[in-house]
Amino acid sequence: MGDKSNDIKRVAVVLDLAKASRRDFLSGFFDRVNSIPDWKIRLVQSSDEFTPKTVLRWQADNTRGVIVVENGSAGASDALAATDIPVVAVGSRTNWMTSRRQNIVFLRIDDERIGEFAARQLSGLGRFNSVVYLPAGRHDLWNILRHRGFSAGMAKHNYPVLTYDENADGPLDFYLDQLPKPAAIFAACDNIAHSVIDALPAPTAAIPGRIVLLGADNDEVICESSRPRLSSIWPDHYTEGSRAARELDALMRARNPKPPKTLLLSEMKIVSRDSTAPVAPAARLISKANDFIRHNAVRGITPADVAAHLGISRRLLDLRFNELNDRTVAESILETKLEAVKHALSATGDRTSVIAANCGFQNPNHLRNVFLAKNGLSMSDWRKRHLAGRG
Repeated sequence: MGDKSNDIKRVAVVLDLAKASRRDFLSGFFDRVNSIPDWKIRLVQSSDEFTPKTVLRWQADNTRGVIVVENGSAGASDALAATDIPVVAVGSRTNWMTSRRQNIVFLRIDDERIGEFAARQLSGLGRFNSVVYLPAGRHDLWNILRHRGFSAGMAKHNYPVLTYDENADGPLDFYLDQLPKPAAIFAACDNIAHSVIDALPAPTAAIPGRIVLLGADNDEVICESSRPRLSSIWPDHYTEGSRAARELDALMRARNPKPPKTLLLSEMKIVSRDSTAPVAPAARLISKANDFIRHNAVRGITPADVAAHLGISRRLLDLRFNELNDRTVAESILETKLEAVKHALSATGDRTSVIAANCGFQNPNHLRNVFLAKNGLSMSDWRKRHLAGRG
């Protein structure tokens, strides 16, 4: 007898078992399927095996339902969308099987909430002088949503989020070296977070003392083998797999075609390891120092003024500052004043003597010499180049 007579339902599942999240998904899927005795499962473990010809075979052998987690080769998704086989499409993709008008469920983890969750976790660890998102696959919807959620979440705590761009910011090791410390970094996934550890010359010394690092997806092979071990957000892919089986079963049992449906799964937790310890008291002290410098450098303050504001000795201030910033208090004050000078050069027509006075330099000639030494251009040449670039 054929499958229909025996009421055996052939079900195809397309996913890449090399990914940790897919293994969690499959565990949830099979735990659900164990309670459905009439399913016969065929695993397609590579996107290369998901082709238009594969879809034709599914139609020929009366495959009753498909769960698709991977994209497949060119034309595979369109070929499947053109059939009447019930489908559960898993993951955050754009323009993927959206031509299907019935018998499809779009199921995905709430990636925007992952970003918000990351912001909530990191913001509770102390005060930071910089917050960074490290993207992966810039045009992937899941990456865009995690970035959006993280930026919105950090904005609630008055943190602007920097986004690393290799083309604009240069090599990652250089970028990390220049970040104001302490820094909080959320990486789009664990692979990207691990690249931070690889880029640091002494990662166990920098993390989590100067950099707090959080990944996503909790790939235990990556997280546990990293040194320091990587903290990560663990989306509930197990429930995702179980829900996929449940939704496909409902589609296959339905007497009438069902309209498309989208489901978001928002359960997640953080797996804390070595890379996300609370910012040390010393780091919080230096964060206060940097805040004071940022708001008062143009008033002509000195390192002694910073120490007095914090109520500590100048020696202790220098010691703590050097541990976290790789520069002295005086250098930080100077850099802040020079940034104010650049802003004045580009935004006003003031003479350099006026700019010097407004930016905390008592001697205009001293400013001119320092500016030339730091930037390789005189103040007037810098202004001309900047204004020309804007024009």
